[in-house]
Amino acid sequence: MNTTDLLTQTQELAIFEFDLNGSLNTINSVAKELLEYENSKNYNINDIFDFRISNILKILEIHNETSEIINLLNKDKLCTITKTLFFKEKDKIKALSFPLNQSFADKQVQTKYQKTLKSIAQIQNLDLELDEILEMVLNHIKNIINYDKAVVLFIDGENLVLKASRNILDCLNNEHNIIVTQKSEIFQKLKQNKSTIYQNIPSSSNNSLLKDLDLDIKNPHSFLMSPLSIGNNIFGVIVLIKEETNFFSDQDIRIMEVFTSSTVNCIKNSELNDLFRMQLSILKENFLEKTKALELIKEQNRKMVEADRLKNEFLANMSHELRTPLNAIIGFSEALKLKIFGGLNDKQDEYVGDIHASGIHLLGMINDLLDISKIEANQMQIFKKEFCVLNAIKEVMNVTSALANKKQIKVNLNADIKQTVISADFQRFQQIMYNLLSNAIKFSPDNEEIKVNLKEKNDHIIFSVEDRGIGISTDHHKKIFDKFHQVDSSYTRKHSSTGLGLTITKELVEMHDGKIWVESELEDGATFYFTLPIKG
Repeated sequence: MNTTDLLTQTQELAIFEFDLNGSLNTINSVAKELLEYENSKNYNINDIFDFRISNILKILEIHNETSEIINLLNKDKLCTITKTLFFKEKDKIKALSFPLNQSFADKQVQTKYQKTLKSIAQIQNLDLELDEILEMVLNHIKNIINYDKAVVLFIDGENLVLKASRNILDCLNNEHNIIVTQKSEIFQKLKQNKSTIYQNIPSSSNNSLLKDLDLDIKNPHSFLMSPLSIGNNIFGVIVLIKEETNFFSDQDIRIMEVFTSSTVNCIKNSELNDLFRMQLSILKENFLEKTKALELIKEQNRKMVEADRLKNEFLANMSHELRTPLNAIIGFSEALKLKIFGGLNDKQDEYVGDIHASGIHLLGMINDLLDISKIEANQMQIFKKEFCVLNAIKEVMNVTSALANKKQIKVNLNADIKQTVISADFQRFQQIMYNLLSNAIKFSPDNEEIKVNLKEKNDHIIFSVEDRGIGISTDHHKKIFDKFHQVDSSYTRKHSSTGLGLTITKELVEMHDGKIWVESELEDGATFYFTLPIKG
């Protein structure tokens, strides 16, 4: 990674890159602002710097770098005096320029910036391991900002952990280790992603940030905290401590920001290189194993699909096979009830009634299994036609009237619609209404009222079946539409079923491009809603 790429984030340093012939290759945003260039193409080093540049180029023929005070010339030939470091890097000439305005006027500050420039050039030209980079970083910062103690912390999961330090062994409380949790103040401060100075601290016990570092510093001191980040991604922090008050300045913040912006990528690249090497090794070792695992998963998926297909075929075939003798049982028991073949005594009449009721119940369960197997096998078909929705609902109410009358439940129909004719599958619509209405009757106490409501909205009709029964917990509002799901309560277990009724109802509604949902609370009844388009 070249100098320009590393330093583009600094707001103090103008950066130029030329070829050996002096043609300008790239500049950063600070340089563009100083020169007021709209387009940096076709400019030469002689256009940008004043007449002293010719001597500088001669020096660079002998030496690899030189530092000079020189003027930058903007497009109108107005001058900006700068302190500029020129150095050669392979087949390029690079220039790092600090404008000497008021913030650079102090000679001592200029010296610090000059040292910073040289440090940046040295660090960039070295390929070091992480530990070596951190040692070099702290050494260079020590030469520029004369701190007493320093720590480098990296983010590791939800903690900050110590990676490097200077002169802290005499004040560590935690056996030569520092671990800072995410809840600490220093971690929260770090999220702001900006350098901060703290002055006039009597001792570490008076500052919560140093408490987080578990350092015992008794002398009055000040410290500077500068984050390590790439863009907005923070991965660490450098903390400098001086056992003097009012030591650090705004210029020190600028130096640290320029310094970290040039070194942070070296640190991160070292970590990434190690990580990439490790990942590459793992990928090479596991490639064949993962390929075999993928083939095994594909084979298992194929078997699961085939098993599901066979299951649906079995359910469909068995349902047909079971319905044939079951229809005979229902038919003969009904004939016996009607006393077509002669009279029955009371006990016989009771048993025949039980046989008939159980047969009807079993037939309903078989029909549910057959319907769900057709739906899952994509064999369920919808045959739409126009019909009066009110008449269809009244027929369902007549079919369920025996169930309602047995519990003395009153079913009321309330229709607030102008359009009474819809286009849908008549049989499947009645199946939807029957499932919802029979459920409402089943789970309602005696002497209650059930409301069937219709409301027109846009191009749809909203149907609802409202009861005052046992209700459904909010945890089960979505689960009740799953296959074989039944709300676990002693009341519901008294009414055996397949647990497929609402699943089938949901599928049938969605096959009509509608939606279904429930609103309910436990012990407070339930209202099932579904929508169907009027024109299908």
